[in-house]
Amino acid sequence: MATRTTRTAHAPSGGKKAPDAKQDDVSDGIEHTLKERIVHTLSGLGIIEADIVSLARKTVSDTLRSEGVAADEIISVVNHVVQNAIRGGEQAGSGLSLCVRSVARGIVMGVHDVNGDLGTATTATIRSVIRHGALVGTDLGLIAKHAVDGMIEGTIETGGNVARAGRDALEGAIEEASTISVLAVKKVREVLIGIVGSKEWRNESEINVGPVAQERRASDGHAQHHGAEKTAH
Repeated sequence: MATRTTRTAHAPSGGKKAPDAKQDDVSDGIEHTLKERIVHTLSGLGIIEADIVSLARKTVSDTLRSEGVAADEIISVVNHVVQNAIRGGEQAGSGLSLCVRSVARGIVMGVHDVNGDLGTATTATIRSVIRHGALVGTDLGLIAKHAVDGMIEGTIETGGNVARAGRDALEGAIEEASTISVLAVKKVREVLIGIVGSKEWRNESEINVGPVAQERRASDGHAQHHGAEKTAH
């Protein structure tokens, strides 16, 4: 009668089980699939952001070319664009932060395209973002942060004065928040000081609000205008 032999797997020394090659393959497959899906999603977000920037830029530049680039026109156009962007983001149910950031970037670029005053555009954008953001009940600190991020990106791309853009955005944000509530001012100040406070805005006492800020911006715009005239001559 033949003797039946049974093969028994032996655990390696130390009491540890041998690595399971099948488990490693499954793990690698999950990681690869997850990575590919994330890359695909982020690539799609990049396309969406570029489309929104382009749309806002074209809307602003086309409208200002037909209506003029005076301060009142810039403020009116910016308010219209921001209002519709926030309404659209709210209706879509998601992506409001991305929308606001992209629109703010596009506004700066559109105003630059028609040689409009970027200080006026920056202040009008942040004020409109906070005003309409408050109406829909969004986090004012967060939405202000994304708007400022977008405007700074637009300023960098157009070769503008980033320091001035940051200061104008901060002053305009605090001015507008002060018309809503003390809590709104606190939220906006805390968030934006963190963004632009790394340089000359570190000391909050340097931030001008209200008529003082408006006079300073008017003075800056006047000086910038005369500087451009001298360059032209």
